[in-house]
Amino acid sequence: MLVVFIEGLPGLQTEAKKKMVEKITAAIEEAYHLGDTLIFVREYLAPRWPERAAAVRQRRFSRCSRRCKAEFKGI
Repeated sequence: MLVVFIEGLPGLQTEAKKKMVEKITAAIEEAYHLGDTLIFVREYLAPRWPERAAAVRQRRFSRCSRRCKAEFKGI
């Protein structure tokens, strides 16, 4: 089973989320043939979004090569 987390700002309508999840599930099944896929859609209010984005950036930064880190400092 594959677990997927999608994070973003609130506001997307329920039907749009369902359609997005269906398409992502179909793409994963086509690529990996794993069977069950569990997808979580996390929504953060605008005041919390910058701190979540910073956490993601820090996590990516810690996995970067030296060249990547040099480029990342400019962001």
